[in-house]
Amino acid sequence: MEIVLSMALGITLLLVVLLVRKLKENRANAYLLVLLVSVFLGTIYAILFNYFNFSFFVIGHIFNALPALFGVFTFLYVRQSLAMTQRCDKNCLFHSLPFILATVFSYFETSELSFVSIVLNIGLKILVSILYLIISHNLIQKQQIFTRNHFSNLDKVDLKWLHFIVKLGLISYFLYFFFMLLWAFDVQFIQHIDAYSNLVVLIFILPISYYGLTTTTVFAQISSANSILQEDAENLNESKKVELKTELKELISSQKADEIFTNLLFLIETKKIYLLDNLMLEYIAKELNLHSKYLSYVINNKSGKTFFDFINYFRVKEFNKQVLNPANKHLTLLAIAFNCGFGSKSSFNRAYKNEMGISPSQFIKKHQL
Repeated sequence: MEIVLSMALGITLLLVVLLVRKLKENRANAYLLVLLVSVFLGTIYAILFNYFNFSFFVIGHIFNALPALFGVFTFLYVRQSLAMTQRCDKNCLFHSLPFILATVFSYFETSELSFVSIVLNIGLKILVSILYLIISHNLIQKQQIFTRNHFSNLDKVDLKWLHFIVKLGLISYFLYFFFMLLWAFDVQFIQHIDAYSNLVVLIFILPISYYGLTTTTVFAQISSANSILQEDAENLNESKKVELKTELKELISSQKADEIFTNLLFLIETKKIYLLDNLMLEYIAKELNLHSKYLSYVINNKSGKTFFDFINYFRVKEFNKQVLNPANKHLTLLAIAFNCGFGSKSSFNRAYKNEMGISPSQFIKKHQL
């Protein structure tokens, strides 16, 4: 137990120092910083309480309630990261309710197993955090759908790491929940529950801190897309807004959708805009003098693809054309892929295999015979 608590204390302190320097790059890191400070203070509390019999009086109950904040601040970090222009308003006070309740329950907790201790240690510290992590998981899934419908390259806005962290948090807290159930049933080998809980928290905060320190550009790209989308909506006059709302509600007439899709294909074939590696849905919508919601709906329903898959279809088609051109024999497959709008080797390989069902080299061999 001593080793786990010492590791948690030292690593958390280091992460706090590193994160303070990154606050200007991403405001969401403020929530991550509070999360780490809560872990740090909670670890100090566990050490002083278990090894020094330190009397904390009222502040001890506050420290004991800190784990109720872990899921809350993870959720606030995810939400703020995915919408960097969003500020914490008075509704944020609602999210402090689990912590307030945990502090009150901690005041009435005794050394014996009771209803109060079960509600505090299992309900408010674990189940509430699991609920917030599930909400965070759903937010990320919605954002991933958004990115596939607005970005033609996902390398700079890939949220798999954030999804992984939240999943890891859920696994960690389910393990924590299992340990607490054993503790509640007085299983003998669960004598130092603080060590188990700190180990679980440590497993969670290490990856989220690492990515919080190194992936601010991802959030900047997403924030930029959200800003463009918001600006697009604000630029519509009131009559257009009413028209948009009405037509989307009616799922757009088939004739109107056909017209938009025809214009889209003409633009793609004539200007070859898919060659732009940073192409976004909003850029094409502007070229067609449409709101992006119109265009997104039409692409999804007429092609059966997301914007990401739709644009990569044309990139793959262009690659197949260029790779068989004798004039490009001096170029590598990757160089041709970059010329066709792909942003990285991994995104090219995934898109090509998804569209063609074979690798680029297999396609070349097939057409050289």
